[in-house]
Amino acid sequence: MTLYDEFINDVLKDKKNKRHNDYVQLAVKRHVNDLSKEWNYEFDHERADRAIKIVKLLRHTAGSFGKKLFDLQPYQAFILACLFGWVEKGTGLRRFTKSYIEIARKNGKSEFAAAIEVLMTFFDGEHKPQTYTAATKSDQAEYVYSAAKEMCKMLMIDSPSIFGERCKVMQYEIKDLQSGGYIKKMTADSKTEDGANPHCAVVDEYHAHKDDSLLKVIETGTGARTQPLVFIITTAGFDKQSACYSLRTVLTNILREKVTNDNFFGIIWTLDENDDWKDQSKWIKANPNLGKAPLLRTIQGGFQAAITEGSSAAVEFKTKNLNMWVDAAKVWIPDEIIVKQIRPIDKTELYNLTCYVGLDLSSKIDLTAVAYFFPELQYFYIDYYCPKDKVIGGRRADGVDYGEWLQNDYIKATPGNTIDYDYIIFDILDAANHYNIVMLGYDPFNADLIIPKFTDYGIECGAIRQGFLTLSPPSKKMEVDFLKGELFHDGNPITRWNFGNVELETDAAGNIKPSKKLSKNKIDGVASIVTALSGFMHIENNKPEEVTLEKLKEMYG
Repeated sequence: MTLYDEFINDVLKDKKNKRHNDYVQLAVKRHVNDLSKEWNYEFDHERADRAIKIVKLLRHTAGSFGKKLFDLQPYQAFILACLFGWVEKGTGLRRFTKSYIEIARKNGKSEFAAAIEVLMTFFDGEHKPQTYTAATKSDQAEYVYSAAKEMCKMLMIDSPSIFGERCKVMQYEIKDLQSGGYIKKMTADSKTEDGANPHCAVVDEYHAHKDDSLLKVIETGTGARTQPLVFIITTAGFDKQSACYSLRTVLTNILREKVTNDNFFGIIWTLDENDDWKDQSKWIKANPNLGKAPLLRTIQGGFQAAITEGSSAAVEFKTKNLNMWVDAAKVWIPDEIIVKQIRPIDKTELYNLTCYVGLDLSSKIDLTAVAYFFPELQYFYIDYYCPKDKVIGGRRADGVDYGEWLQNDYIKATPGNTIDYDYIIFDILDAANHYNIVMLGYDPFNADLIIPKFTDYGIECGAIRQGFLTLSPPSKKMEVDFLKGELFHDGNPITRWNFGNVELETDAAGNIKPSKKLSKNKIDGVASIVTALSGFMHIENNKPEEVTLEKLKEMYG
């Protein structure tokens, strides 16, 4: 039985998902189902076995496995078999040209990616193959690139008659003198990608890429190759609106047969949705090599920190050791809570209700948010505005797809390259015709020109200072109400994105506030609802005391 058959059988026998998560099960079932189809592709066992044999000739480059022959694991053999065994009938060209592998750290992904680079450069029969290790920065690209260099050096020692004169290892390039090919690093902040024609590209830690621009350059460059491979390998990240999570969603839709893409291979190791992350028996679902790399005691050490050192350590453990997507490195209100509190309401149900408005204008070239809070229902929704030029000027401004949000009516685009405040004024005044707006709270920044429009209309306005004493009470109220399940919202994905971006500032007295300075991306929606809640709390706390019969008796006997 081959290594990959061993993995396939182990997954198929795991009926209750004790060791293998849903995505692993689906990836294996996809392969098995494809074997029985009459279609354009076939599985070539000889080519799959050849790729595996070549990788097993290489040597590990670091740690306790350093200099030992590659100890290929069954799950790695399955990936290799799929990528190199599936071919097109008639042409023999490989089926898969793109792959997405997501796995927890310390499972040997850099070594495995380096082995694929060596295989594709020296053993694939391609003329002048260009192979790139692509990452956001040179330091990140170095992990895979340096492993490939060490593998080539040891291969030259092991096979001097074949590789002694063929391979030349330099600081910034590994050359194949026979085919004219090479392995280099490619980063988003360099010009290396200009004119690139990759036969193989390893995109490392894709979750760290701010957008998909580098990946698009690579994919465009592969056009002249007959059977290229873009090999994306990553751990989970913090931003569910990122290019990486978007690509992950494409893969999960393929695995669940919601969409079809016969040339895209992928597999994800993570916990299943209802798994308890504290249950150590579930950790193997994210760590298929658990016990060898990483060692169980290594993960247990991270787990103890997660339990004892607070939310930041817990998020780090979940994301890196269990490969779970969590929304911020220092998450405030978890995304699962935000999702749980979604309750879409027809806006006509809000007519004539008491309403508090929060206005966060930001700058005229950026995202602007207006929150509407209805205390009788403990409910809010947020309107978002953005200059139209920003929406259509780039596919992923701020790392998200504003164009898609516009198409789905989650955001409003005002003409030009700056926010047209008249649109915002009109919408708020129109809302005042339907809601009983008690107060419009606003961040004084950039608001001087717009506020008089509302006071002229008879709307009470109040400047909400952005210090701890003003923002901490509504911030804490919102956190408590969300966690208790007592605050609801309409589910706008921009709001979810904003909450996922929040990082807090804390002063010596324990006051908190969402920080635009510390937060990794936009939090304007969060700022607007905190402002609305601040106005609500100010009014509630300063209401004249209600005179009741009991009070009169108490006062006058």
